[in-house]
Amino acid sequence: MKRRPWLLLGGAAPLLVAAARDPLPVKRTRFIEVGAALEVDFEMPAILPLDDEQVLETVSSGFATRIVFDLALFEAGAPQSIAVRRRTVRVWWDPWSREFVVVTQDGEQPGRHQSFMRREDAVGSVARVRMGLGGTLALRRGRQHPHFVHILAQRNPRGHTAETARHARGQGRDLSVFSRWVRMFLGSAPTAELRIERRTNYFYLVKR
Repeated sequence: MKRRPWLLLGGAAPLLVAAARDPLPVKRTRFIEVGAALEVDFEMPAILPLDDEQVLETVSSGFATRIVFDLALFEAGAPQSIAVRRRTVRVWWDPWSREFVVVTQDGEQPGRHQSFMRREDAVGSVARVRMGLGGTLALRRGRQHPHFVHILAQRNPRGHTAETARHARGQGRDLSVFSRWVRMFLGSAPTAELRIERRTNYFYLVKR
């Protein structure tokens, strides 16, 4: 299937000013158009840092470590999201097969199983996210219609489990879109061992 990369928007002065005022760190991200679908590709190594021995020992303990990525796609300046997606990844050491097992589930789809001999490889697969954000028909094309994604990554979240929200609200200049999104749909923010919130770089879809 022919793949067409989305152009990253980094040259529009008004958007650079808006990004500078955004307190969320920017996660450099690739956006790829595959047919009529949009895919996102980024890495989040801080969610399972390889230099944290306590975290790595937990991964090797035989009990599953759960990582949840919540993504919301926005057009810059729009009052509500275009799409919200969730990825849940579980990783653990299987003493019977003597392998690290990684199970990745996107939304309600069946989980995909992978096995690794090396712990570092298993952790690396968890931190690498490439997933679909939905179709491109709902997205307006052209440099004048930039988009971005808010990312919320959590390690072993506890309490309520967020439901996929079709109409999460927020704008690029907000202090924390996902913080309000979680409160809106859950009533209170869930707790987790680690929560990382980021905003991606702006991008736009080339006109056809």
